Amino acid sequence: MAKVNGVMPTQIDIQALLTKIGLSQETLMQDLLSQSQLLLEASKYKIQKLRRRMEAEEILSQARLDAAQKIRSREDIKITEKFVEEEVERGQDVQKARRDYNEAKAMEAWAGFIRDSFSERGSMGKAIVQLIGAEAALDSGFIRGELERMGISRLGDKVRKQMPRGGQRD
Repeated sequence: MAKVNGVMPTQIDIQALLTKIGLSQETLMQDLLSQSQLLLEASKYKIQKLRRRMEAEEILSQARLDAAQKIRSREDIKITEKFVEEEVERGQDVQKARRDYNEAKAMEAWAGFIRDSFSERGSMGKAIVQLIGAEAALDSGFIRGELERMGISRLGDKVRKQMPRGGQRD
């Protein structure tokens, strides 16, 4: 891993991070408290994979340039640009660099999915907290009292009284 601004980035333990992706009712409070730190770790992992993809892309580009220079330096055959392109892509160094680049690209995309999963985890945690709050409000009778005060419970009766016979309009 390359240094960034003279500092070696910290290695993210992706397996440990992935074990924390779920939410559990028993540990919901701790899960929510650790959410921002986990999202930050997932984002750092994504950035590491982005940097690795950029490095692999640079290595691939350099391998292509080196191969093209070698081919163009040959004087024993007539060289066209099409010939150079084809020969460059057949070279072992270029093929290995391309495989490494494709793998780095795939890992970058996967890291993005992980980061998105932790973002969704945060949204899910908020929704759970809202549901728990709503359930507590219903259990306390507060919501029921408010609905009664607003006359919502009588709304169904009003609608039924105004409906034509047989439940259908003529």
